[in-house]
Amino acid sequence: MTFTRKQVVMSTSIVLAILAIIVFVPAFIASSKEDQATEKLSELYQEDFVMAKSTASIFSSNFELTVQSNGSEIVYDFDVQEDKFTGKYYEENINVQINELLKQQIDGLVMTDAQMQPLTENSTYKEVNLENITVRMILPKSLTENAAAEIARTLKAEVADVPVQVETFVVEDERDYEGVSYEVIQFFQLSSITAKSFGDIAFDQQKFEF
Repeated sequence: MTFTRKQVVMSTSIVLAILAIIVFVPAFIASSKEDQATEKLSELYQEDFVMAKSTASIFSSNFELTVQSNGSEIVYDFDVQEDKFTGKYYEENINVQINELLKQQIDGLVMTDAQMQPLTENSTYKEVNLENITVRMILPKSLTENAAAEIARTLKAEVADVPVQVETFVVEDERDYEGVSYEVIQFFQLSSITAKSFGDIAFDQQKFEF
């Protein structure tokens, strides 16, 4: 038995159609979930959010979603479960306020993770009760202990007199430093960055406690 040219074309078309269904339909459904969740978050927080990344799939309505504000360019992480959202939107805004305070002292990317009770509205760091403050930084060179102590003094005097930990990720290669800094700003909630976030990028780590 031999195949005619018409049969070969038809068979190929059927295979391509099946592949398109397998590949593109799940992707479309996942994209639809991401778009709907991003739109709902925009309405909830009165922000113009765009999706940065997500783990949405065709198989579950529960997924992780990271969005970025078009206005402030702040990135936020959310867990989506059956159209319900869990995240630290208001808390991250406090962290960003502290980042802005420290930018004058630090030649690098500041990523504060202040521990506090869950917030339900926008506040300033003066208005909330902070339990402790961890300041992580991506730097092109090592931080001296004196410089770290000065950061801690600023936080204790201007923000809250609580325990402070200063942690640095020193990326000396200029291209790696610029690439990592860009990726973090665009796709990560700053307070969620840890040493594990760097993958195979070489870095030195420092920790100071005050």
